[in-house]
Formats: sequence, structure tokens, C-alpha cells
Amino acid sequence: MGNFETVKIERIARGQNQHADSLATLASSIADEVPRLIRVELVPEPSIAARALIVQVTEAEKCWMDPIIDFLSEDRAPKDEKEAARVRRTSTRYWLSVDRKLYRRSFEGPYLQCLRLSQAKELLAELHEGVCGSHVGGCSLAY
Repeated sequence: MGNFETVKIERIARGQNQHADSLATLASSIADEVPRLIRVELVPEPSIAARALIVQVTEAEKCWMDPIIDFLSEDRAPKDEKEAARVRRTSTRYWLSVDRKLYRRSFEGPYLQCLRLSQAKELLAELHEGVCGSHVGGCSLAY
């Protein structure tokens, strides 16, 4: 990494990392005498008849963080006076990064990243699958 001008490390969910895992497995399993060349071929037309794909677009779920993020980024408070006062009061406990990620300030500790419900569910699923590795057996975690 010392040879690069900038390095960006980003956490990728396990489900979105299958292609990189396949390439890493392929690279580590090839014998030394075989040249490490991966051929990429562009197929201009699909080999099967393509069907129309219907995609349902949904609005992002409402989250408790949205009013705080709006207040910290755009100085925009909710229209309800009680809610606006609550947002002004609680926003001092949070910090907003340039990429609009909300962090909870902690006294003499690390900033804690706030997650949306879908992100929290994904994180918990990965933890229970053993991504972070547990020091106890899986049966002990279930109880």
C-alpha cells in the first residue's frame, strides 16, 4: 500500500464479494509455472433470449436519523416545534461526516456509527454467520 498515493478501505458485504472471492481462489490455486492471466471476453449479444426485467423502486425507509442528518447538513429543522426543539437538543450528541454518515459522540471513546434498520439487520446476520469469528461455539451464541 506504500506505493499508492491514496488508499481507500471499504467494508463489502459477504453477498456482494463473491466475484472477488472467486478471483482470489483462482489466483491462489494456480501452479507457479502457469502464467497468471485471466482472459476477459466481451460478448456483444446475449446467448439466450432476454426477458423484460421489472424492478420495484421503493422509497428509503424513514429513520430516526433523518431529521438529525437534515439539521446537521442543511440546518433544516422539522416543522413541528416540539420535534424541532428535540432535534436541536439531541443533534449536539452527533457528528456528520462528509459522506453523510452519522456518528454518535462518546466521551473519551470512539465515535459510534449510526445504522439504519436494514444495515443493522445485515450486520447482525453477518455476525451470527461467523464473519467476525467468535471465541465460543455457535451453540453458545444461540442461547
